Amino acid sequence: MFANMDPRTTPRQATCEYYEAFQLSRQLKMPSSAQLRKPILMVNGAREDLVSRDEPASLSALGFNVTQLVFGDDGHTAESNMREHFEFTANWLMRRLKIGN
Repeated sequence: MFANMDPRTTPRQATCEYYEAFQLSRQLKMPSSAQLRKPILMVNGAREDLVSRDEPASLSALGFNVTQLVFGDDGHTAESNMREHFEFTANWLMRRLKIGN
């Protein structure tokens, strides 16, 4: 149960509409220079339906450095490809930590 929505009974479209308001690009319409220095990694599937497929482009248009990994045969957070997802994410994060030092 999240946000009073039971995923077993709540229609998927209602869940998607609820989450739409929380998209980063909608929350940060005028990001600070400190926020823009923070890289963003988005990992999803080509069948993503919970987060707008335009979100990476919207964030890039705001000036964020967005890295995107998309699995063609998966949906939200690439759940069917978690091993590859986690490996890519760990390597991405390690590279960012090295760059920051």
